Amino acid sequence: MMTEYPNEPGWKGRDTSREAAAGVGSKASTVRELVLECITANALTHGLTADECATMLGLHYGTVRPRCSELSRMGKIQDSGLRRPNVNGKRCVVWESVQ
Repeated sequence: MMTEYPNEPGWKGRDTSREAAAGVGSKASTVRELVLECITANALTHGLTADECATMLGLHYGTVRPRCSELSRMGKIQDSGLRRPNVNGKRCVVWESVQ
């Protein structure tokens, strides 16, 4: 994984993963800011899943999920302990901002 993670998009092992991280590049910080604002703004509604946040922002969940992981690693959001289904019906983390 890249040493700049979570400040830069991370990747694991494969060339395709590395290429995807490089493709996101500088856009990741902008999307991270949008995701953090969205999660923070919805604190009173018991947080958001990455997929709920993606829907609210009009972004693909594949763009938002990694940003949530980065924000969590940075200590800006945390697992609320709640779970709700994602777009595939699987239980997933409901994120909340760190106060």
